[in-house]
Amino acid sequence: MRGEPSCPKCGGRVRAPGLFADSWQCDVHGAVYPLQPVIPPSVEALGVVVHRAQVPVWMPWPLPVGWLFTGAGCAGDDRSGGRATAVACSGPGPLGGIGELVLVAEELGVGLGARYAGIDGPDPGPYIDVEKPPQAKVLAAGRPTPLWHVSGTPTTVPSSRARRSGCGCGRSCGPSSRGC
Repeated sequence: MRGEPSCPKCGGRVRAPGLFADSWQCDVHGAVYPLQPVIPPSVEALGVVVHRAQVPVWMPWPLPVGWLFTGAGCAGDDRSGGRATAVACSGPGPLGGIGELVLVAEELGVGLGARYAGIDGPDPGPYIDVEKPPQAKVLAAGRPTPLWHVSGTPTTVPSSRARRSGCGCGRSCGPSSRGC
C-alpha cells in the first residue's frame, strides 16, 4: 500500500499538476513541492531518496550504539527532484526512554522542517536568535555546523521535543528553511 503525496507545510492534500496549474497545489499554501510518502527503512529506500535529492541527505554516522535508521522521505516530484529530505532515527534516550531524531535538509521556502518543528510558516525566523552563540554544533560533511535552539513557538509540539535550526553546505538543515 502506498500513500498519497501531501503538502510539506501542513500535511494536507495536494493536487497534481494538470490543465489549470503546472505545479502541485495545496488549498492552503498554493504551489508546493509534494511530500512523498515516507519510505520504510532499508538501504534501497535510502538510495531512492539520495538519488532523487537535490539537497543533502543528512544521516548521523556512525549511529550511536543501539540506534536504528527508521525511515526517509523527500518533498519534490520527478520533474523537480527532492527539494527537501528527511531522515529519521531512533534509539535509547540519554536520560532513559526512547530518543528520536529527524534531520531535515531543504531549499528555502519548502517548509518541511518548520512543519516538523510545529511552526506555521516556512521559516523559524523570530523563533531563533542568531545574535547569540549557537547552543550546539555538529560535524556535517566534515564541517562544524552551528545549531540554534528554536524556542517560543506558538505550537502544540511537546516542550520535551528539542528543536534546532542551522545550515550546512550552504543549505538549510534542521527545522528551518532559513538560509545561512
